[in-house]
Amino acid sequence: MAVNVPLFAKDSPPFSDPRLYRSIVGSLQYLCYTRSDIAFAVNKLSQFLQEPTIKQWECVKRLLLTLMVQVPMDCL
Repeated sequence: MAVNVPLFAKDSPPFSDPRLYRSIVGSLQYLCYTRSDIAFAVNKLSQFLQEPTIKQWECVKRLLLTLMVQVPMDCL
């Protein structure tokens, strides 16, 4: 997640499935135990668990994509 992406509580329309957002961000919080390099981004995204928006969901997807690219091929 880029540090210069401003996220606010009402910065875009509400995300249609907040349960999915909470589930994925919760899993990312668990992943922070072994991947401390994502702690800042996960902390920032965790601040919007109550009412996630589409912009915040896009940031979650970007973080997941970054993690997929960084996985070594021998782990798959």
